Amino acid sequence: MLQAVQTSGEVAPEVKDIVNQAADAAFVQTFGPSTPQAERSMGPSCFRIGCLVHVVYRDQCTSHAADEVLLERPSARLRKWPGGIYKTPAVRLPDGRLDVTWALLLSAPDKQRRGLEALLKPPAPEPAILQREVCASSANIQTGSQSPAAPNPSAAPTTAPADPNIPRTK
Repeated sequence: MLQAVQTSGEVAPEVKDIVNQAADAAFVQTFGPSTPQAERSMGPSCFRIGCLVHVVYRDQCTSHAADEVLLERPSARLRKWPGGIYKTPAVRLPDGRLDVTWALLLSAPDKQRRGLEALLKPPAPEPAILQREVCASSANIQTGSQSPAAPNPSAAPTTAPADPNIPRTK
């Protein structure tokens, strides 16, 4: 699929800027700016049938957190992309990080211009909702924090135990 996108040719000049800006805006508004946890060394590479966004995730938990943001948050801006969205399987790098490419497909960028332009407008305010943690070690991908906060021993746990049938004392 990546090769098909890359060899599809250049985006039509009349929509090239808007396609690039919309892909970048949708990605940043969904996942936040590039951080050491989810590094995007360059912006999207856009072609006639879509854009490719290369991301290197710090670990499996961070990659999973990105998936959860897109799949579980109905207001995730990338969900407004006017075409299909695909993610390659992760390739583990020698240092343990995960290399992935997101493909944001378009069937006819000139006809999908209205949907692309909508991604450039400021997003509607999101209602405050409680979200469960994905992994105990994952950093919050939206804020780009370098490390998880130190545990508070007096705080209640925020995630369910891996085995919900653990014997409990009464």
